[in-house]
Amino acid sequence: MRRQITTHSQIDPFSEALGRIQRQLDNSPLEQVAAGLKDVIAQRRCAVEAGRGDNGQSLVLAAEIDRILDSLPTSFGERFHFDSQLINVIYKTVLPTVTDLPFPLVPRASGDWGLQTVRVFTPGKLLECSVHVFHFPGADDIAHVDLLDYAFLAHEFGHQLIRISPRSFQTDFGAELTQFINEARLRSITDRGQARQRAQEVLTSISRYWQPIDSQHDWAHELAIDVIALWLCGPAYAEAFKDYLERSKIDAHQISDGHPPYAVRVTGLTIASEVMGVSKYVSGIRALSDSWDLPAMKGDRVANYYGLTDKRIIKSVVSCAIRTCQKLGLTQCTDETLSRIREALLTGLKPAPNLDLIIAAWIQFEELGQEKYQEWERQAICALLR
Repeated sequence: MRRQITTHSQIDPFSEALGRIQRQLDNSPLEQVAAGLKDVIAQRRCAVEAGRGDNGQSLVLAAEIDRILDSLPTSFGERFHFDSQLINVIYKTVLPTVTDLPFPLVPRASGDWGLQTVRVFTPGKLLECSVHVFHFPGADDIAHVDLLDYAFLAHEFGHQLIRISPRSFQTDFGAELTQFINEARLRSITDRGQARQRAQEVLTSISRYWQPIDSQHDWAHELAIDVIALWLCGPAYAEAFKDYLERSKIDAHQISDGHPPYAVRVTGLTIASEVMGVSKYVSGIRALSDSWDLPAMKGDRVANYYGLTDKRIIKSVVSCAIRTCQKLGLTQCTDETLSRIREALLTGLKPAPNLDLIIAAWIQFEELGQEKYQEWERQAICALLR
């Protein structure tokens, strides 16, 4: 049977993908990503023409390229360049000893804060690597920059910091959680009937929600990353967190995968602030949490909630997260940090495009009031765009 030869008359599964790459990424800050995707397409075409692949494989690759493009920025305006400068400088100043990434960190105007790792290819060698895409709320419009909200950027950096750390948090807390569960299981040996069943159900739930996993989609990582953000930004993060809680319609005790209840996150931040010596800055979220009542739960459900959110587990997460900050050599935001930035502002110096800018925004808002702060923010943003 003669081998079927692929001809140019057949439908090219890559024509639309190539057109989209050109429209979205050519002559942009991501043109190296575009070059890598084009090289992959060229390689696949050659393989098909040489009989080393089929159209089905090409369709799979074309669909994968579509998913990659869906995850990358579609516009590159002033806000893109402002956010790009900020996240790349923060990365280099927070972790100066880390080797360079294959591609710069990339901002993307989106619906909410987030961090996404996108698989791409280096041009020429076609090595698989990753682009780290930081999602910012709002549109690619410089008017959508709200520096008071940018403390959440420290939270997203927390995900990246834990990802590149030598598994210190996951290992440390995983061991402590296993010990906690084993000790609780031993204590429940004498229980009988429904009491024993309830105890086992709570322990199963604790393992399900709190066990740290590589994807970081668990309660332990999310709470630890709150602690890291507080370590890096201090009162700026505490205030941004409070503002989010006040403007959002949340169920503070909602049990869900991936994120612990907000009541648990506030408890964790409160405990962390006491350990760090910055408890005065979390009084706002602490007062807000005092107004939260447990939802209409009865009997076993209340007991299960308190068992699942045991404060000993929260304290363990906080302790392990702080040790991770120390192991990574992260600079803590202390009263001395605030004094240094405040003095620089008084002399008329513009804050650098790193975490100092985010902390300075909090300082200026507290000291200037909203109207004067907005003018300061506008000037600070314009200065970094020049």
